[in-house]
Amino acid sequence: MTDPAGQRAVGITAVARVEDGPGTWGHRSHGEPVEVGSWAAIERAIQRLDGASYNELTISRCLARDAEDSSQSDCENLSVGGGEDGRVSVIHVATRPNGIVFHMAVQRDRGEKIETRTIGGQGSDLPSKRWVSKDVALRAVRSFMEHGGMAPDMDWEFDFLDPGGAPLLLK
Repeated sequence: MTDPAGQRAVGITAVARVEDGPGTWGHRSHGEPVEVGSWAAIERAIQRLDGASYNELTISRCLARDAEDSSQSDCENLSVGGGEDGRVSVIHVATRPNGIVFHMAVQRDRGEKIETRTIGGQGSDLPSKRWVSKDVALRAVRSFMEHGGMAPDMDWEFDFLDPGGAPLLLK
């Protein structure tokens, strides 16, 4: 598969996390493959997120910088997590030679009040604006699957990690 910029795609995968129980570091989880070629399957996985048994969906997309060496690739992940009350977090993670960039979808009208929901079996405290509707998540995922990157018509906040792992907030 080749992306619009002409780079060779190493792979696109989607995995839904199924939890045996929420809220502990010792939780057991396993990936449940989602048929990537089917938008309907991915949409069902997002709608199924409930913050308990199903609380995370991650889609990965890697593009090779070197057609002969697939280890030389730029990878992106889009994770949708949570699901309680129909609200989820949408996180775009891009690995680049100079570090890792995290973007979170936001609905700014929801404010800054801290809310806790379960992602990956653990409680995640985020401002209300970072818990978006599943409709917003579906828009982000569709754009990611079709074009890569972040949906340009959405509002995103970003953080950057340098190669040494030090967090830097960029505004």
